[in-house]
Amino acid sequence: MVINSWVRAAQVGLIIGLMVLIAGIWLLVNPGDPNAAPKCDGQPMIQGDTCIEHFGDGSTQRRDYASMKGHRNAAVPPLMILIGACAAGGSAVVWRRKRVRPFEFQFAPFHITEKK
Repeated sequence: MVINSWVRAAQVGLIIGLMVLIAGIWLLVNPGDPNAAPKCDGQPMIQGDTCIEHFGDGSTQRRDYASMKGHRNAAVPPLMILIGACAAGGSAVVWRRKRVRPFEFQFAPFHITEKK
């Protein structure tokens, strides 16, 4: 049934949206230890190390310990909160509308024939 698939998709979207929202809030509240050593390729760096990052287009970027320590992507938690809120809110709206008015978004066939 088409309605059940819409409701199921809305439920899954709501759960995923809430998980992303909670993760974003947690990262915003707990940003991590600012005194922790930066990591390059999963390994902790020590003073004097240089991290060389290779990108898919063939370019590389060299960053020393100080620049890696100062590099924190502060845009990720607010972006996760925004995406999670939009996904959860949109899914909740679809779920509610499909429960209350299940045929609101259904299209009628345009080739209805009458018997004479």
